[in-house]
Amino acid sequence: MHGLFEEARLTSGLMFGYSPIGPRTEDHSYHISVALYLGEKIRHFDPSLQNSNAGDLLSERFQILRPMTSDESISIYYSAVGADQVDNGQVAQAVPTLKSALQIYPNSAVVHNNLMYYYLEVGDLKQVQVEFENVAASGSFLDLAYVNLGSAYENAGFNQLALDAYTKATQANPDNVTAHYRLSLMYSESGDNENAIKECYEVIRLDPTDGRPYFH
Repeated sequence: MHGLFEEARLTSGLMFGYSPIGPRTEDHSYHISVALYLGEKIRHFDPSLQNSNAGDLLSERFQILRPMTSDESISIYYSAVGADQVDNGQVAQAVPTLKSALQIYPNSAVVHNNLMYYYLEVGDLKQVQVEFENVAASGSFLDLAYVNLGSAYENAGFNQLALDAYTKATQANPDNVTAHYRLSLMYSESGDNENAIKECYEVIRLDPTDGRPYFH
């Protein structure tokens, strides 16, 4: 958690033009949303910091900088918080958070991907497919959308559709480790050891620290 706190500190510095590696000239909106997101994670996940002002300080700075921040960044922030709520079983709270994100920036592929994740968790395959189409229409983050779609198909027992979706995820982004890992599992479970091993090697190549392929 110390590493996360340090990351938030540096990211909040980037919000104000400070950078440990030199000046930045690009728009700061993304850094603002990330800093807020990390601040929320710090306060939520580390009991020793829950009473600190880390998240409040970031939120206070955010309010000051709100006029300089894009609607998409605001939307991404709410969407990220909603995804965390889903992760922590706070499904009822996640719904209004994600809807707020969508109202602010309806065309955000990030928000629609997180909505896919929400519907995946509650087992609503139809809505997963609807949100996939929304992401596909945007043309962004397609690999993540295909991974979410593949997971939904896999959970519903449509293994071939899941396999196709994970394969398309790797085509959209050959560096998507999760897609390669899910393919390795599916190939292994179907007895296709040759392709399972191939996908395991891809995971290791992309992330040598990932130990999952060694425990098939």
